[in-house]
Amino acid sequence: MFPKSNIPVIRWTALVAALLAFVHSNYDAVVKGESELMLDSNTILIPLIVLLFAGLYKMAYLAAKDSQLAI
Repeated sequence: MFPKSNIPVIRWTALVAALLAFVHSNYDAVVKGESELMLDSNTILIPLIVLLFAGLYKMAYLAAKDSQLAI
């Protein structure tokens, strides 16, 4: 029900989400040639939510594995 191979995929998704949020918040500055970079709250918040989801998915995987052993 919960394949273990999805856990690293979700974690990589958090990294990609952080990079995309960083690029999205700084795209206009790069296009205009400004040297200032800014960190938006989404740059940190979105990857943390995705990592939380990865942790919950791992717990669900372990619970499903435990329930299969109990039967």
